Amino acid sequence: MRRILFTLSIIVAITSFFSGCATYRFSSDLVGFDENSNKGMIIGSITFYDLDAKFNMYVPKIVSLLDEKSSEFIIQPNGMVVYKHWGELQEGKTYLFAITKKPGDYEINQIRCHTGNFQHYIKKFSIPFNVKKGEIVYIGEINIDEHASKSDTLIHLKNEFKRDIAGFKQKSFKSKINWDLVKQSENKIIYK
Repeated sequence: MRRILFTLSIIVAITSFFSGCATYRFSSDLVGFDENSNKGMIIGSITFYDLDAKFNMYVPKIVSLLDEKSSEFIIQPNGMVVYKHWGELQEGKTYLFAITKKPGDYEINQIRCHTGNFQHYIKKFSIPFNVKKGEIVYIGEINIDEHASKSDTLIHLKNEFKRDIAGFKQKSFKSKINWDLVKQSENKIIYK
């Protein structure tokens, strides 16, 4: 009985730690979002080159350029020993994300990759974007080549607006969001 209680307390502690600093790929206030919202929304996709996942968790970091506060969202492949991507598009290789943020300037500047106790960071890039009240902005498709060699570029940014918007419309995410009002960002990736 003590072991069960100890195990449960560990699980609760870990869950509460991670829930304070990360969110899954879709904000909880997505359902009520409209042009009168106090926040804005960013949407996009993350695509992997292969269905075989090298890691069991990917955590992109979003940083406010105003106050340097950060938040993260989580992408988790399927599997316990062998990991497979299972996103919404391209036979599982592409994950959609939609996250609400306060108005301001932000950037995605790193992706933390996990397998067990091992962590790997994809850094030295910036994808800047601006969030406005009541607006939805598409920041693009982030391509990650997790199997690339050290000399290759691990991350790229593409515009797959039509495909991704069609995916959002199809999934609908139990929301009444008018996906036709989404604005395309002219984002470019900056390599550092």
